[in-house]
Amino acid sequence: APLAAWAGVLHALGRSARWRTVFAAFCDHPDAKAEARDHLALAQSLAEAGALEEAARRLAPVFEGEPENASAWALSARLREAAGDAEGATLAWTRAAEGSSGLEAARCWRLAAAAWEASDPERAFGLLGRAVDAFPSFAPAHAALAIAAERTGRHDAAIRAASSALSGDALAAPLAREERLAAAQHRQHLRGR
Repeated sequence: APLAAWAGVLHALGRSARWRTVFAAFCDHPDAKAEARDHLALAQSLAEAGALEEAARRLAPVFEGEPENASAWALSARLREAAGDAEGATLAWTRAAEGSSGLEAARCWRLAAAAWEASDPERAFGLLGRAVDAFPSFAPAHAALAIAAERTGRHDAAIRAASSALSGDALAAPLAREERLAAAQHRQHLRGR
């Protein structure tokens, strides 16, 4: 308890580097009974500080205690992306999506697909379909699905997805201005075929 109290004071004072040191000692102490959320907080802070390998190592106790923790899987995915591990990132984003629901799940499926949109559009198409299923109003998933559908020869599906991205039904998670313009141009191009 004294380590946790000390860490709390350091956190309140904004002494992040020192907080990480003391909080790590708390998390590692056998009598502390640190919870998965404590290990996750430490891993997130380490990642923000650029200590990516240590952050990844600190996720192990989170997965031991809460193997379906979506926030931990999302952090793992970002760490794997930073390390250039597209396959590992996709697997981690998939686990994050499976542990989430609604818009958050759709965002995770969208991120799982991102690494494959250019190199494996078939795989991206499948992942983006899961994003749309998870949250049908997620316009960015529809826009990316339109491109993946077109790249895999599914022209009718591409037109439907581009139209869905631009529809008023997608207001819950609208497209950025640039995404909206790209989707409109893509839909117009496909209709011209």
